[in-house]
Amino acid sequence: MTQPTRIKTVWMSLVILLLLVLGVSTLMARPATRISPLYVDAVAAIDERMIMVLSNESHFQPNSLCSSCHMEFFGQWSRSMHAQAWREPIFQAQYGEYQRYLNNEDYYFEEEEIEEIEGLTGRELRRYRWREARVVEPEDIQIPVFTVEDREQEISVQIHGDGLMADGIYDGKIHVNCMRCHAPGADFMRDEDLFLENNIDGIFCDYCHTIVDYTDTEGYVIYWGHIKQGPRPFATTSSHAIEYSRLSQDSMFCKGCHQYENPWGFNVYNTYNEWYASAYASPANRVMCQDCHMPAYSGRSSLRGDWRPDIRSHDLGGGHNYDFMLESATVEVATDIQGDEIFIDVDVANARAGHNYPSSNGMRQLVLVVRLKGSEGETLWEGSRVYERVLGDRFGEPTFANWEASQVLRDTTLLPGEIRTESFSTILPETDDSLYITAQLFYRITPEDEDVGTVYVNAPIRVDFATMFIQ
Repeated sequence: MTQPTRIKTVWMSLVILLLLVLGVSTLMARPATRISPLYVDAVAAIDERMIMVLSNESHFQPNSLCSSCHMEFFGQWSRSMHAQAWREPIFQAQYGEYQRYLNNEDYYFEEEEIEEIEGLTGRELRRYRWREARVVEPEDIQIPVFTVEDREQEISVQIHGDGLMADGIYDGKIHVNCMRCHAPGADFMRDEDLFLENNIDGIFCDYCHTIVDYTDTEGYVIYWGHIKQGPRPFATTSSHAIEYSRLSQDSMFCKGCHQYENPWGFNVYNTYNEWYASAYASPANRVMCQDCHMPAYSGRSSLRGDWRPDIRSHDLGGGHNYDFMLESATVEVATDIQGDEIFIDVDVANARAGHNYPSSNGMRQLVLVVRLKGSEGETLWEGSRVYERVLGDRFGEPTFANWEASQVLRDTTLLPGEIRTESFSTILPETDDSLYITAQLFYRITPEDEDVGTVYVNAPIRVDFATMFIQ
């Protein structure tokens, strides 16, 4: 090969390499979709929404892009219930039941019933309203806790608003927007069929890290530009812009989904209010949701990041996490024998939850089981207590349906920091063998033997136990 030919070959190789690099970088810079853009012309006339799907017009960047640098956080998040918020079987069963309710042509609220319902709630129910997401300037944002500082460049934000559906009563039905919390990206982008990247991934990376504010009236406020919000002042990276967010470290950040009032004016989810009324939220303590559910540990937040003593876990531990639940509630046993009768006092404590235990939409239970056992481990007597919040519809019947719940039928949940003494008594058996008392606390995702619409039911988690020998 002559030298001019060799030089020409080298130059052609460099040009091809450059084109490959530019092509890869272009793909990485654009969110992926699930359908090839080659079909745009074929379907554009069929469904205008498909144009958005096929032209990569999702506001949010894909999780795969985040995972390339934040591998550890991505792995933690992938195991969390936030990542499963849309796919989780119990939710899907309830969501399917809700769709059947909406499509049931045999039952609608009549005008007289609507007036009666409005009388029960003590106010007019929210009516259907479709608010197109609108762009506002930073000075227009009403922030109850934090302030938006003046910036040299103009940055637009967008209100999440009602998304695909406004909560309220219309078309003769009670409507609740499940997707706002279980698939917020799909709700925000009006992606009803969850075609766009991330939208089946529940609460995903870019949704949380573009939130700049939350208000009770408008919901979450999101930067339209890809400026990532984080908890560390003065953080910098060559990969994307970063802005310090005090909101990301405050319980208000979680309120948008973990405090929910349905169209009946009833708080189906009351977790934020429970925390707000507790000592955890007092100015002297200020223990936020993130302090427990995103505990700090030492490590790197990204592959090229500095080693820090206080990066935050993205496991987002809760009722589905065995390690997180251990000793979140505790038991202690005391006994008193009088003649042939034994009196048993069990102290049950909400030891670590900054809200009621359990806190839920009526499914979760904490179950205390106390047993008197013989020398062979056989159960001679058993007593129990159940801590739960049972919701009811307007007719006073128990319900798990968010769109039906309008009252609390029974609430035996433990307040934050509460120690409740449960008393039992039984006759001692006539025996010279050893006897002992066991007290165990179990946490259940769904009540035992209750139909929640699916055969999938998590095994109960043993939260704590205590044993006392009495002879």
